[in-house]
Order: sequence, then structure tokens, then C-alpha cells
Amino acid sequence: MSTKRFWILSVFSFQLFSFLFSIPAASKEKTIVLATDEWAPYYSRHLKQQGFLAEITKEAFHRAGYDCQIKFVPWERAMTLAQKGIYDGILGAYHTHQREEYFHYSLPITEDQLHFFWLKDREIQYRELQDLVNYKIGVVKGYNYGDEFERANYLNKIGNYNVESNVLLLLKGRIDILVGSKKVINMILEENHFSEQSRVQMSEIPLISQKLYILISHQSQYHENALSDFNHSFKSMETDGTIEAILSKHGF
Repeated sequence: MSTKRFWILSVFSFQLFSFLFSIPAASKEKTIVLATDEWAPYYSRHLKQQGFLAEITKEAFHRAGYDCQIKFVPWERAMTLAQKGIYDGILGAYHTHQREEYFHYSLPITEDQLHFFWLKDREIQYRELQDLVNYKIGVVKGYNYGDEFERANYLNKIGNYNVESNVLLLLKGRIDILVGSKKVINMILEENHFSEQSRVQMSEIPLISQKLYILISHQSQYHENALSDFNHSFKSMETDGTIEAILSKHGF
């Protein structure tokens, strides 16, 4: 082989090698992984686009240059692994001072009302938390129900791993009351326990109204920029009507 031909082949091979290895680097997306549990109609692996809150969140991150993936795991596990940075953050969480130690908060993306639910034949009267002192109250482990409820150590709180389990325990009479999101409990009853929906009474007075946020872990590689990027995109979606269109598509 002549020196000239060898030199041409060497240059071509080097350029091809450089091009092939530059493709992944150039096309690599920033992938952000958020964990959460099943909480329809806000988000669920079984809903179209994983629910309206998931669709809003993924679209906002997409506009900011992120591929947002959502992993559905039990809530306590989601919080623990996100605190450690194994997941980048949490989809749909209330604000607490304790969580500020581990997470940055986005702008609020929606609001939720928590109510008490019981079987109508129990004729429970609720005006204040002290009225519930003699009842077994179903809660989800790791959830936060507002400062007043969290401080109420005189209440008999029965912890479980998800909302659906607490609904079943209520219908079977193994707990007296469950506390949960108005939208979430009503959807579980309508979708999974329609024939027994009329047995359940919701408190007229909500326990609390709370805003929902995206949380990004202090341990995430994106902790410095992800939420400012998200917030900017979220504001633009509010302005251009995207949020309203997504809510309408999901029936809200």
C-alpha cells in the first residue's frame, strides 16, 4: 500500500470514528426521573398520559430540554430514594418544613382538598379533630396531612401503604374513618367500588386545602437548574393556554 493511500485511509477512519462517537454526546437528552405513587386522577400509570398532572409536568420539562420519566412506587420508598438522589425528585407533593431539608420546591402546580370519609351508618359528627378521638383513622405512611393533623398524637392513626388499601379497610369496617384527597377517594370509589359508593359519607368541612409541587432532590445532578427551567416553562404554559387545554382533555 502506498504512503499516500495509507494516509488517506487513516484520515478517513479517524473522521468516521470521531463522527460515530460524537453522535451519542450530541444527541444525549437530559433525563430527569420523578417518583410517585398511584394517585388518580392526578397521576397513575393506568391513566391516559399518566394523568393530567403528569402530562403537565412532562410537557413543562420537555419545553425546558428534559426527558421527564415517572416511576410509580410506594410513597415511602419514593421519598426515601429521592432524598438519596436515586430518583431526581417527586411528582406531586405537599409542602412541609421537614422536606425542605432534602428537596427544592417548584411553583405550585395545582391544589387539593383533604376530607374525612366514613360509612354513613356510623353517623359520625366532625367539626374539629377532637371529635374523632374515639375512632380508627386510616392514613398512608409517609403522607403529610397538614400540621394540625400531624401534631394530633391523641388520634388513633392506622398507617397503610396506599389509598386503595384504606378504602378497602373502610368498606370492610376495619377502620372507622379514612382521610384523603376528595378527587382521589371519589375516583377510587367510582372506578373500583361503584356499588358501594353510596355507603360512604364525606365530611362537609375539609381537613385542609394544600398545594401540590414538584420536588427536586438536593442530591440530583439537576438540582441547580431543573426547577428554574421547569418554572419558566410552566409559566409559559399558563400564558399560552396549554395548562387549560390539558385539564380540559382530562375532563377538568
